[in-house]
Amino acid sequence: MGKPFFCVLEGIDGSGKGTQLWLMERRMRKEGFEILATREPTQTLTGYFLKIVLKMGDIHPLTDCFLFAADRAEHVDKLILPALNENKVVLCERYLFSSIAYQTMKGVDETLIRSMHEFALMPDLTILIDVSPEVTMKRKEQVLHYEGEKFENVEFLTGVRKKYHELARRHHMVIVDGDRDEMVVHEEIWRIFKERYDAKSVQTDIARFVDEE
Repeated sequence: MGKPFFCVLEGIDGSGKGTQLWLMERRMRKEGFEILATREPTQTLTGYFLKIVLKMGDIHPLTDCFLFAADRAEHVDKLILPALNENKVVLCERYLFSSIAYQTMKGVDETLIRSMHEFALMPDLTILIDVSPEVTMKRKEQVLHYEGEKFENVEFLTGVRKKYHELARRHHMVIVDGDRDEMVVHEEIWRIFKERYDAKSVQTDIARFVDEE
């Protein structure tokens, strides 16, 4: 019998989260894990609308906050919590720390962001894939037909990265150097996941994010 485990991959744009999610999903299925691999923004109607808004340009920062929170509420209710209740492993690219890191850089108070997320679940493991903004921007430029979102410039991402590091210290995220070969990064993420998964008790309750404050 499996056990519920919620693992989140965080990092600034271009840090390799999507690649690592795919590598982890493929390996876990081979190893026999029952998993849900997902990401934010989601594939729900709210997630689809959010993706459109992100490419529109300037909108009020609070609008972003409410849209991300709405999409996350759907995500937790429709996908994440049901999977955990079925004793699956949930692998998620981006989650609440992403909103805090990005939206505080747009001037939104962190306390306000947290107050919108009383429904949120606390991950068992959050891995921060750490790459400098200069490297991530070069990666993005190499992608054919890439269309950047409004958030993406070196100065802004430098601030987001700094906030991520602050959150990592406060919430015991595991920081992984993402400026290496993707398979080297994958092996480190896999090792960290296995150690934490194997150490978790089957009886551990699913924690709410507010429980950690």
